[in-house]
Amino acid sequence: MARFLLFVSLETIYIMKKTLIIALSAIMALTFTNCKKKDNGPSNTASVMFVNGCAGATSLQVTANSANVNNATNLSLFGTSGYQNVTATTTENLAFVVPGINSTLAGGSVSLIVGGHYSAFAGGLSTNGKFVFTTDDLTAPTSGMAKIRLVNLSPDNLSIALNLGPTVIDSGVASTGYTAFSNVTAGNYKITVGDNSSSLTLGSVISLTGQQLSAGKIYTLIYTGTSTGTGTGGYTLTVLTNN
Repeated sequence: MARFLLFVSLETIYIMKKTLIIALSAIMALTFTNCKKKDNGPSNTASVMFVNGCAGATSLQVTANSANVNNATNLSLFGTSGYQNVTATTTENLAFVVPGINSTLAGGSVSLIVGGHYSAFAGGLSTNGKFVFTTDDLTAPTSGMAKIRLVNLSPDNLSIALNLGPTVIDSGVASTGYTAFSNVTAGNYKITVGDNSSSLTLGSVISLTGQQLSAGKIYTLIYTGTSTGTGTGGYTLTVLTNN
């Protein structure tokens, strides 16, 4: 009987040790996973996307509190940095700088919240830059839908509208103005943007045909240029993706 009890006790101890090892392994794995998740980005940052929509500015460098921003040191016209981590403060100085002469073309002091998403745009002309800053709602569109907004970076005195096919999504968007994101049914569209209020501004109307808006995607349209500009300096409509 004593040998049986000893055998049972040893077996019990073995099972307990094995259970303890498995439990400790699970805890260590969970801890490691959590640490990896935290390492994806600093905990004190916001995400900001930088966009060069300034007619005539073929290259811009972006700084945040005088420090260069990743993927935004050579931002081409109509180019975007994608969302970059920027220290979240209530007085973050964002600037679009002309490389070589280190002159600020457009910028401003903004307030960034930890974990927030934002976009900063350089608009206007290379001789007179404009700064536009938005808070971005990147929550997923409704099932089967896409999200779209319009940002007017033209310096001209226009009141532009956004149409998907025959449907008016928004109107009355002035220079440096922008719309909220709107849910639209995913599909292939003719997108029309411009001021068609009078014959004097009909030249501002631009259409993109066969533009696919995919379900689950979020888009920003930037309207740039001026009536006196030529080529990329004239009225231009560019589609950017936010996710």
